[in-house]
Amino acid sequence: MKNKIAVLCMLFLCFNVVGQDLELMKFSYDLQSLGDVDYNKSSLKLKLPTKVGENYFIHGIDAEVYDFSYDQNILINKSELSEVYNFSYALNYFHKLSDVWSFHTYAKISLSSTLESSVTSSDLFPTGGLFFHKRKGKKNAFSHLSLGVAYTARFGKPMLVPVVRYTKKVNEKFLYTLGLPSTHLKYNFDKKRNVKFGVELSGMQANISNPFLYEGKKASDIALNTGTLGLEYNYKLSKSWSIFGKAGYTLWNNYSLLDDDKEEVYNFDTTNGFSFSTGIKFNFTR
Repeated sequence: MKNKIAVLCMLFLCFNVVGQDLELMKFSYDLQSLGDVDYNKSSLKLKLPTKVGENYFIHGIDAEVYDFSYDQNILINKSELSEVYNFSYALNYFHKLSDVWSFHTYAKISLSSTLESSVTSSDLFPTGGLFFHKRKGKKNAFSHLSLGVAYTARFGKPMLVPVVRYTKKVNEKFLYTLGLPSTHLKYNFDKKRNVKFGVELSGMQANISNPFLYEGKKASDIALNTGTLGLEYNYKLSKSWSIFGKAGYTLWNNYSLLDDDKEEVYNFDTTNGFSFSTGIKFNFTR
């Protein structure tokens, strides 16, 4: 399964770009069952765009709190792994090259840790990327292609991956996106209601503030990765505010502890299971 995920990562990866709608705020609450491990996650994402001529700067601030619970038969130091915090800041820069082409680069720094002791350099994870985007068409019927490369920890371990993403809005009702971490179909019933169906990859890497030994090996990092098939329903409360609910089923998942060399120390016995997410969004629509 790890090899399959690595191949997928090398083929596709997508990131948020400036489009017709820019998500300025999103709060969500997620529940996930992985067999021996269950967790809930509360997250808040904020974006602040600034336009300078034909160029955009977007500041992104994310805050996530994971609350893990474990099967009582797991013989590890579970007290060190009950809560994980992830705070990040990203600076995105978009430059218009022509009527159809644009350039995008970003740098991101994340503080991801159990925060059981004082913050150190081991709690910080830098990532970044650069991409070229080609957009053709109008608001209600367009195509958008993204090509580039990124260094990301989204899949549990930091890695350099090529980026390919293609979005096609066929008409006012129907849109699809091919790529990762999200491949989906979107259908608009009307101006207020839409559904999305597809596969999404998510995950994180975090430092264990107080590393511990397991069978003679030091566990110093947490790596989490899931792939979920889900159906999401969105309802607009107003032009900018909307609420959503999503039900899904994990197609694969991996939750493990790593040493300082990012080698596996312990792998939890995870199984496929159901997930649920709900929240509220604030979008800027132009």
